[in-house]
Amino acid sequence: MIITLEAKEAQAFAAQAAGNAAEAVTKMKEAVAIEDSIDDLSQPPYSIIPAHELFGTLLMELNRPADAREQFVQTIRRTPGRPKAIYGLAQAAQASGDMAAATQRYQQFLAIWKNEDTDRPEVATANEFLGNHQ
Repeated sequence: MIITLEAKEAQAFAAQAAGNAAEAVTKMKEAVAIEDSIDDLSQPPYSIIPAHELFGTLLMELNRPADAREQFVQTIRRTPGRPKAIYGLAQAAQASGDMAAATQRYQQFLAIWKNEDTDRPEVATANEFLGNHQ
């Protein structure tokens, strides 16, 4: 099942690379449906990045922040505290013009990430946003 899920994700990003956004979205919907059918995501082997999080990232790249936001919310419901999903929520909120939500999520991301690689571009983006919006 995991291999099928990962194949759908790969097909989605291949479709995106080929310029076929509709096919990319369709394949990611199939991937998240597979992931949602799995009862316990903590059991190996499981993808390092949840399908909903990947879908959110894809949707951000396709300039669909409202749809991306929902996918990041789904990620956090299923796997709470995922820093990259929280960062994705911040970016989606910012792109949608919801500066209050973006501020909250960037702050949450930085709180979780405080002892990690501080030279990551995500940290710089969050700090820059917060510096400009507080």
